[in-house]
Amino acid sequence: LATEMVGFRVTARQLPAAALTVHATRFQETFERAPIFWRTEGGVWAVMARWTCKPKFNWFGGYGSGRPTAWCKLRLDGDQAVEAYLGVRMQYENVAEEYGQRFRDLNLSFCTDGHTLESGYTVMRATRAFGNPETVLLRRGVVVARTTDPDFLLPAFGQGHNRWFHVRVEKRGGALRVFLDNRLALTYQDPDPLPGGYAALWTHNNGMLLGRVNLSAEWLTRIPAPLPVPTPEPAP
Repeated sequence: LATEMVGFRVTARQLPAAALTVHATRFQETFERAPIFWRTEGGVWAVMARWTCKPKFNWFGGYGSGRPTAWCKLRLDGDQAVEAYLGVRMQYENVAEEYGQRFRDLNLSFCTDGHTLESGYTVMRATRAFGNPETVLLRRGVVVARTTDPDFLLPAFGQGHNRWFHVRVEKRGGALRVFLDNRLALTYQDPDPLPGGYAALWTHNNGMLLGRVNLSAEWLTRIPAPLPVPTPEPAP
């Protein structure tokens, strides 16, 4: 069953509800505020327009050559799920290029070391990295599942110009499941599952927008509190 809310009831008078603290290992990012939980590398990352014809609609995104990447600073350990809604940016460095060729490489990595994408699992949607267009699941850079089903690639711009593309990965022990647009696309049973790590959203020689990201895990570690600023000693 889909879970929207979680509630509890206290029946023991010696345990008042006001004394209880609920800890949720779930984090939702809509980028309505400064993206303090993210670190970017490669390309240009900012709040930017998705379409040249509608510059007033803006989202957090990145574009550029190489592999523009947004790393999440939260660490996920144990069983976990990472979900993102991604869009294709219309322009790429203002270079004339067939828009339809941009509907590729909406990629998500998780259980990484926070620095190297190949250190964890990766879903590459509609990539051409291995020849013909396909969607693949990799474990430390090695393909462990793949599909060429058109429903699990990306449509041309005529069908995807206004769409957000949904990707969700679930890890339960060694069982991995990849959902694309709320449909099960790939599965893999890892005999030596990776324990956890950091998630990243990235593309390759392209531009992408991040609409919303949801993360949950058995153990979710947020950014530690900043170190206190030392009090300056008085001047002699």
